[in-house]
Amino acid sequence: MNSVTSSPLQGASIAIDVNLPCASTRLTQVFINASDSVIEAVYQFPVPRNAVLGDVSVIIAGVRYEGQVSAKHRAEQTYEKGVSEGKRSVLISDLGDGLYEVNLGNLDVEETAEIELCIHQMMTFDNGQAKYFLPTVIAPKYGKSRLRLEHQPITNALVEYAFEGQINIPAGTTLTAGSHNLDIQAEQGFFFGHLDQDISFTFDASELKSHAISVEHDGGYSVMGCVATNVSSHTHRNERAVQLLLDCSGSMGGVSMNQLKGGLEETLLDVSMTRKINVIKYGSSHQSLFLEPREFSGADKETVSKCVSQLRADMGGTNIYGALETALDQVSKSGVETDIILVTDGQIWEDEDEDEDDFGRLVEQSEKLGVRIFCIGVGYAISESILNRLSERTNGTLSLVNPHENMANAICDVMAKSQFGGMAVAMTLKGEQSAFVKHPSFIYGRQMVPFFARSLAHPQAVSIDIGEQSQSIAVTTASSGTKQPVKQLVANSYIHSLSELEATQYAVSQGIVSKFTSYVMVSTESVDNADGMPDLKQAPQMEKRKSFAPSPQMSMSFNRMSALNSPMPCSEETCLDFYDDPTSEVFQCGIDSERLVLDYIEQLTQIDQYLDRRHAKAMPTKAVLLLSFLIANGFDIETPNEKVDEAQYCASFLLELADSQGFEFSTRVKVLLESFKQLESI
Repeated sequence: MNSVTSSPLQGASIAIDVNLPCASTRLTQVFINASDSVIEAVYQFPVPRNAVLGDVSVIIAGVRYEGQVSAKHRAEQTYEKGVSEGKRSVLISDLGDGLYEVNLGNLDVEETAEIELCIHQMMTFDNGQAKYFLPTVIAPKYGKSRLRLEHQPITNALVEYAFEGQINIPAGTTLTAGSHNLDIQAEQGFFFGHLDQDISFTFDASELKSHAISVEHDGGYSVMGCVATNVSSHTHRNERAVQLLLDCSGSMGGVSMNQLKGGLEETLLDVSMTRKINVIKYGSSHQSLFLEPREFSGADKETVSKCVSQLRADMGGTNIYGALETALDQVSKSGVETDIILVTDGQIWEDEDEDEDDFGRLVEQSEKLGVRIFCIGVGYAISESILNRLSERTNGTLSLVNPHENMANAICDVMAKSQFGGMAVAMTLKGEQSAFVKHPSFIYGRQMVPFFARSLAHPQAVSIDIGEQSQSIAVTTASSGTKQPVKQLVANSYIHSLSELEATQYAVSQGIVSKFTSYVMVSTESVDNADGMPDLKQAPQMEKRKSFAPSPQMSMSFNRMSALNSPMPCSEETCLDFYDDPTSEVFQCGIDSERLVLDYIEQLTQIDQYLDRRHAKAMPTKAVLLLSFLIANGFDIETPNEKVDEAQYCASFLLELADSQGFEFSTRVKVLLESFKQLESI
């Protein structure tokens, strides 16, 4: 067990197999009983909301055991009976909203158990990029949990769960961003970390074409694919106003708030002076900057900018519904075409009974007013459940932004989508009337449309109408690596269209854990020391990560800086904002600290790319304007006075160096650097 908390969970391993348009993850959780009695280990874990949990493998004390998926109530009864009889038992259940639970009954003293879970998911596609996302921690949430007490996750700040992971890099694609450093060997990337933050990797998918794949099974065909939409949206004649709903609850503290502020500050540089904006901060209560959106110019522009710069995570809980209600009431009174951009970590409990009325009423009001809700999830532990529902029901979009990704890019992209009209989507299978087809009903330009379908006969092609354009895609047979993901992802989508009885039967036949089914395993033999009442040991969640952890490269940079200059303590803000880009090659262990660089053109060009939000290598501004970052890039920069703002000092240094080298920054980057330089005189 964990030496500090006596947690039965020791760690995990994660193997990610990317076969566009989907990905399969084998998550192996390792448990050990280091106590002096037989235990029942319990652990809750998150899974992407649109993913499916399929095959399960159980190894206890080196022996592999076979289980099965059964109706939920029957699986629970089988498990409880096995535990009471002293047999090794495993139960894996869907708790709802992307939360799952593993129960491991009658784990004997000093025994080790490995639970391997196969998770299939469709990757998300937008702006020519494909994104993989896997949550690893359940952060504390605001509100009343609908879960029974025995199923509620607990958090312990002292516990640590390490993991080792690997991911394949699909042929013909390039990794553009990631939450973790990758050691790339051939076409495999190896990484490691702790179960305290989401895992995300983004690939360049600009060359990915529309395609559909099928698998024959159970007297029919399952079909899955993506449709590329390289069509432009239609611009509205008038600019649409924007209500910025910003989460300032306590859970946004640390890197989430820094990420939000930095992204908004950059975004506001590009906002039209005629576009109307309002800011509503919310937590347990909410505060509206204006009574309605105002043009982003003059004194109002300064007021908005000041409000953003002073954002704090100090407003208690996360009452999203109250802030949404105020925003919609303001739209109703103003009569101005408006959209809502909701930025949050989503850390709230959804009560299916109490909140459904509020949710339905707000969605109905949004539809009546023509307001779309664009959601942006931020931080290391994003809860996507409510954000996904809000965006889907109001024809908005959902973007999940890891702290290692460019927040300004995400906000600007959403601002642009708000300004454009989306396109309606219609889809059918040619050659045979399908039993089931599911796809988004509304999308925006440069997105890819995922779809799932079931057909009794082999479908020849998929016919799609997007806006005023039509296309037809031939259906091909799925490769060996995608057959199981296709079957189980389509099944997971299909059961939502069935009655509870039909959904249960179909989920059992396809071997997937769902709202109606659970995985259960009970051994034939009994544990020698078991008395049918094992000690309950719940594995707590790690505390979600709140700041950037110093990497070995970062330590190297600071050591080098200390050797070249007088010591300067690393401020809290500097450490929190440090950016560790797994795809860049700026951190080289072979840098010679004594080598004098006379020609900085190449380095300045890289910095220009890092600061230009529209560039593929763009990084957060406050991650680039750091002494450690510039030194690691080969710049010979002196340490400023401790009272001088580091970002301001770095901006001034870069502008002066560019001038001496005859280098021209791009217009936007130059404006950005000048804005930092002029914060106050050096």
